[in-house]
Amino acid sequence: MLNEHLRRGTRALFAFAFLLLAIAPGLASASGGSRDHGRQSLGQVSNDPSKSGFIVNEGQPDEFIPWRVISSPGPRASIQIEDTLVGYQEFDCSSLAVYTVTLDLNGNPDVFTDVTVTADPDCTLTGFSVAWSNLAANNVLIVEVNANITDHTHNVYENGVSVTETGKTFPPFFAQAERSTPLTPTPTQAPPTSTFTPVPPTETFTPVPPTSTFTSTPTDTPVAPTSTYTSTPTDTPVAPTSTYTSTPTDTPVAPTSTYTSTPTDTPVAPTSTYTSTPTDT
Repeated sequence: MLNEHLRRGTRALFAFAFLLLAIAPGLASASGGSRDHGRQSLGQVSNDPSKSGFIVNEGQPDEFIPWRVISSPGPRASIQIEDTLVGYQEFDCSSLAVYTVTLDLNGNPDVFTDVTVTADPDCTLTGFSVAWSNLAANNVLIVEVNANITDHTHNVYENGVSVTETGKTFPPFFAQAERSTPLTPTPTQAPPTSTFTPVPPTETFTPVPPTSTFTSTPTDTPVAPTSTYTSTPTDTPVAPTSTYTSTPTDTPVAPTSTYTSTPTDTPVAPTSTYTSTPTDT
């Protein structure tokens, strides 16, 4: 019976210890501040300063952007951070927090310690500055601040920062917070991009005078005929083509003749021949 109680007690102790290990990182983070804007996804810290931001409550009237600046890992004798908003936003200075953060074995932010009061940052609606000294080894300085969006018609919002560490000034760099679902633009009528200017003709038409001249013959002067009709008269009158033969009877019969004439210019008298056959008397 005693051994059974010991076994149960041991199991309960191990369970409690496992529970403490599971919640300890969360308790340590909570001790560093009340906000946690995506810290689980920070990933491995870079060897140079970095900046990031994303949109919260996207598409809602109260949407805002938590901006985050991370210094290089320590040790660092001094760190100076100057941040400036780039339009359409305003810093909520009451949300600004400064942390020293211990890195785990993989270089990921692990334990957050809130040092906002000690850092005593300066903040306005459009920018902030933070100074820190003696950053320990395997630590980084992180500054987080919310920016309320004042113009909700944009898909991308930007923020710039300048960082100086132990006398080394890094070139200013920028971060962007972009909507996961772009806004549908409202169609607007754009002014014409070009103006039509009439082009003068490159050729000029000049009337060409006629290449031929028509000359008319006046009708007042008679024109001689171009052709002459020539009549060919027959050279010789043609004699009658028939001969009358009379058979005498008791009473002489006057001859009957047939005259065939081919007209000429001069009338020709008929020519006839009479042949008489004598009777027995």
